[in-house]
Amino acid sequence: MRWVIPILLSLASTASADHNGDHRDIVAGQSLYADNCASCHGANLEGQPNWQSLNADGVLPAPPHDGTGHT
Repeated sequence: MRWVIPILLSLASTASADHNGDHRDIVAGQSLYADNCASCHGANLEGQPNWQSLNADGVLPAPPHDGTGHT
């Protein structure tokens, strides 16, 4: 799943820019996150419970994201 974030970020970028020269399409990014990430990382970027502890199958649950999308 580590490849998902870079792909989503590239899909969310557009040629349009706001008054600050920012080339991100925030609405498209929010939609992509909601459709592809929120089910594990949470609608509010909170991550899954106990994300720092291995679950029963030996995998770490999805971590939270900060406001920039980093985990």
